[in-house]
Amino acid sequence: MTQHYPNSKLSINDSASLVVTGIHADGRRSSIVSGAWLTSGQWAGTGNVIRVEDGGLIDVDSLDLPGHTFTEGNTHSTLVVSGVHASGVPSTVKAQGIVMGRRGNNTSEIHVLDGGVLEVRRIGSYAELPIVISGSGHRSTFRFHENAGYRALPKLEVLDGGLLEAGGSVSGAHVSGVDHSITLGIDQTF
Repeated sequence: MTQHYPNSKLSINDSASLVVTGIHADGRRSSIVSGAWLTSGQWAGTGNVIRVEDGGLIDVDSLDLPGHTFTEGNTHSTLVVSGVHASGVPSTVKAQGIVMGRRGNNTSEIHVLDGGVLEVRRIGSYAELPIVISGSGHRSTFRFHENAGYRALPKLEVLDGGLLEAGGSVSGAHVSGVDHSITLGIDQTF
């Protein structure tokens, strides 16, 4: 049974890592599923990392990289969505909204690698922060429906094995290699 806590918040701080990985022998997927707000770097830390690997799942309402930091100085957060479980289940992150680089020198980056899947309703960035979509053995997918209209669209890098599906413009996306794909105007339902 999954319980939903609509106003709850899970924060990854002080150079910590959150790892969601694998599928149990009984078929249950390692997961964080909530109507909550997941934030990295809420208080401090330059090496906050969220990793979803080997079929793991994160499905949240809001993901902030980093969050509203209350400390001065640099905060850096990374989200890595990587790999496919032996059963064929891809590592997946789903969010209604993702915000990157909340203010000042706070930065973030997202890597969707080797079969990982990132699905987002709204993406917003306060700077041209990198989202890299690349696969080495499996197609990696980044799907977003709309730009939330903050200061910048993230810097999209679609490399070999990367699939970018967008509901709107992706002007300025960097594309490299021969095995990649960009699809515009995807269905707005989520």
